[in-house]
Formats: sequence, C-alpha cells, structure tokens
Amino acid sequence: SQSKFNKILEVVYPKLKTGFHGTIMSNLAKMQLEELMENANDEHMEHWEALLAKSDIVDTPVNPYLEKELLYNTPCSIDGSKLKALGFECSCPNVTPELVLEAIAYWREQKLFPAY
Repeated sequence: SQSKFNKILEVVYPKLKTGFHGTIMSNLAKMQLEELMENANDEHMEHWEALLAKSDIVDTPVNPYLEKELLYNTPCSIDGSKLKALGFECSCPNVTPELVLEAIAYWREQKLFPAY
C-alpha cells in the first residue's frame, strides 16, 4: 500500500516526511492537477539536478519527474493471479527498506543515482 511504502521511504530517508490528505484536499488537488504537478516537478527537479551535479552524474534514466497522466484514474497495482497460475513466484514478494537500499546501491554503482 502507499502507506507502507511511505513508511519504508521514511526509514531509507530519515529526513523525509510523508503523509496523506483527506478526501476534500484530494478532490481539490484533482481540480488543479496540472498546476500542482508543475510546481512539484519544478521543485523536485531543481533539487535532483543539484544532487546529480554534486555526484558528477551527467545523464541518468532515473528522475523524480512525474507525468500528470500517471495520476489520472489509473490503478497503481497489478493483479498477479495469471502469473501465479503459470507457476511464477516473485523473488521479492514484499518491499522492505533493505530491498530499496539494495536497489539504490545498484543504481549508484552504475553511476546513475546520486549520493545523498
């Protein structure tokens, strides 16, 4: 769930604070989605570019830019029942702080993720 992943991010990045807004705020945000996305992307990309420069990273496929289309009535989960029926087993069925840190370490080794 989003709540669980937010808690993991707060473990990985102790200075990061996440949270949820109520239904009224969410509905207001939907009405001003484009403006909110532009402001968030402007702020996040500015900091991201500074981190990249500090880490001597010129180009990377990893970035915090969020396309507004990703927030439109699109589910963010996958039903894996058909894969399970074929015998597929997920090697990492649950996201943990350790797995997130492992992924970050991989991208850092590739010189594609900045140090923080």
